[in-house]
Amino acid sequence: MTAAIYTKEVEARILDGVRRGRRLVDICREDGMPGVTTLMRWISQDRNGFAARYRAARRGGCGHPGVVTYSAAVADRFLAELMRGRTLTAICRDDGMPDRTTICRWVNDDRDGFAARYRRARATGHGQVAYSPEIAAVIVRELMAGRALNAICAEPDMPVEDAVRRWVREDRDGFAARYRQAREIGCDMIADQIVDIADDRSRDWIMRPTPDGGTEFVLDPLRVRHARLRIKPRKWLLSKLVPRRYG
Repeated sequence: MTAAIYTKEVEARILDGVRRGRRLVDICREDGMPGVTTLMRWISQDRNGFAARYRAARRGGCGHPGVVTYSAAVADRFLAELMRGRTLTAICRDDGMPDRTTICRWVNDDRDGFAARYRRARATGHGQVAYSPEIAAVIVRELMAGRALNAICAEPDMPVEDAVRRWVREDRDGFAARYRQAREIGCDMIADQIVDIADDRSRDWIMRPTPDGGTEFVLDPLRVRHARLRIKPRKWLLSKLVPRRYG
């Protein structure tokens, strides 16, 4: 797998892969290719002028290693795969695809209206995400920690809420009982949060200047209001989810 001998043929294969946005680690896994450490040494030593050609190839294919430059063709290809129900992680492993961090940046920057297109593609594709024991286990674990279902389903590679509720109705692989138990445990966690918020005294006092140029600590008049604003929606949620216990 490791080729320590520099040749023009090896260089051409490396530069072609870099121009196409491929990751160095994937290029170096191919037969006849050098290891990443060897490749970095060729760049640092500027073997036969390799450093400048490598940097030029990187500018064409990547902003930095592993990050593919935005283009309409790459965006369309990515969104088409997402609509098919493939996970974000799986798509980003394909040759010429950006990594997850890059996709998130395109969404945040709304490149060419990418944010809205991404959300539509994700809603379409994630509605098709098939049930799996692994995904079910993640949902159950997060619900037990007190997280809301909509927050869990907003995570990459998670199904939409309607899909999860359909799994509950169909009792897919015994999921219904585990889901309801996880919700109840999660509600206990939320109840504990209410007590913690009420008992928290770490932000009761604030420091303010005095007329003589010193400072003093006084009770924060907004502290109780802030605590009530945090407690109220949690109490309402518990009353709706588990009315027999918290109604």
